[in-house]
Amino acid sequence: MEPQQIALARIAQAFQCFATIAQNPQPLVACTDGISHLWIASRAVEDLRSLEAPEAHFIYDVIFAAAPLVSEAVSSKISQDEIYFGLGCAAALVTAQDLDYVADRQSHARILAAKIEMFLEYRALDERGAPLTRALLIKRAMSAPPEPGVRLN
Repeated sequence: MEPQQIALARIAQAFQCFATIAQNPQPLVACTDGISHLWIASRAVEDLRSLEAPEAHFIYDVIFAAAPLVSEAVSSKISQDEIYFGLGCAAALVTAQDLDYVADRQSHARILAAKIEMFLEYRALDERGAPLTRALLIKRAMSAPPEPGVRLN
């Protein structure tokens, strides 16, 4: 596939991720997937705007329609400013005329995706009760020598 075809396909996939985020049972995964698609597209073709992708006219709207859902789903663990800035950078990869900041937009969009992924992983650990962490803490406590002068019974 040519870089332009890859970029157009990724823009279309990103559009789908963001456009259907409200119906998605995992909206945060859809958001990180959408950001990843835009990042890959922008790595294939730096000036995505020049491709005139059909979705480009609506990408900003679907991304910012998704922003409140993303904000609600992360339960204020990521600030609204970070969410809107990161999503704005993702949208600007497709819509911005100024190419001077493409690398920074890529970075800020990916940082938001990484923060969302970290949130998801910590939530998954909490939901499972963090058994590995608990087991390691118990093992460490059981193998620690008793403190002098402290009675255990």
